Amino acid sequence: MLCTIGLACALVSTVQGADITNWAIVHYRNESGSMMVPATGSVVFTRNATQPSPPSDFLASVTDTAVVLSWTPSVPGVNALSGYNVYRATYSGSAPSAATLLAGVPGATASRYSDSAVETGGNYCYVVRAVDDLSIESASSSERCVQFHSISVPPAASLILSVYDSSGRKIRTITQGYSGEAVTSISIEGGGSVRLKPGENVRILLSEGTVITWDGRDEKGAPVDNGVYAIQLVVEIPDPSGTGVVRKYVSTELTLAWAYEKLIVSSVLVPNPARDAVWLKLSLGAPGADVEIRVYSVSGELVYKQKTTGYESPYRWDLRNRSGSKLAQGLYVVVIEARDRVTGNYDRRTLKLAVGD
Repeated sequence: MLCTIGLACALVSTVQGADITNWAIVHYRNESGSMMVPATGSVVFTRNATQPSPPSDFLASVTDTAVVLSWTPSVPGVNALSGYNVYRATYSGSAPSAATLLAGVPGATASRYSDSAVETGGNYCYVVRAVDDLSIESASSSERCVQFHSISVPPAASLILSVYDSSGRKIRTITQGYSGEAVTSISIEGGGSVRLKPGENVRILLSEGTVITWDGRDEKGAPVDNGVYAIQLVVEIPDPSGTGVVRKYVSTELTLAWAYEKLIVSSVLVPNPARDAVWLKLSLGAPGADVEIRVYSVSGELVYKQKTTGYESPYRWDLRNRSGSKLAQGLYVVVIEARDRVTGNYDRRTLKLAVGD
């Protein structure tokens, strides 16, 4: 049966013996919208446009170098699936169009696409549509919008790690060269809270795998006190113009507590016997613990008292009593008490001191 395109036409029941229940005449239009008639003596048929289902469970996640899209494959309609169309816009709610078509992903079971054509700070909104073998699209998936951030680190970049105490004072800076991949975050190995033993290091992990270590000491080499510290990483990248550097920042927080079995690890008086002065050498589990030194005569009289911290070790005493007079020759009892301000742990030691002429 010959049908003229654009006019009413009754479909015959069979076409060369094929069931035409799901067939319909194709209407062709040119770019101006005018109807186009197929070649003389021909009738063109196609399947009815029964759409596949839209992709479900659509997600967009940001990695160091790309936005990764994933979804659950669609259920086909009348026709078999051929793949998926990925659409990208720079704002939410944009209708998919030829202008926003980012890529075609072949395969009925395809479920992933990586968009690496992204820029730091760029906003991107995505939808995905299933496509069948007659190029009929499904409805759109749910929309997912992300902002891409990455610190591009070329060769000759520098990493500058700074540690700040709770008052905002910088107490330590660690600098090293770097030529790895992009860095987007830092974290503390073992979580944000660390119990550090003397001789151990805090391990700061960069997102791409590099490890920077900090021994828990300040710029002068003294152990820091227990407490909360801000860890800031600055990536210095040479400016392409050669006029300076571009700086990128990432940061995290650390709660540090020194791990110890005894608060007062060791204590010794040097020299002993002493004549003009004596040094008290202390080793504390918590270096910044509060320390009180009291000196008694053998009769129990308090002759000297001083408060200090573990940071002051070794502590020098000129063997003068509380009135400023030189101690008499004899034997004295030195009591040392320490208290960790953070944990409240307490420890005490008693030493004997001989004072000579």
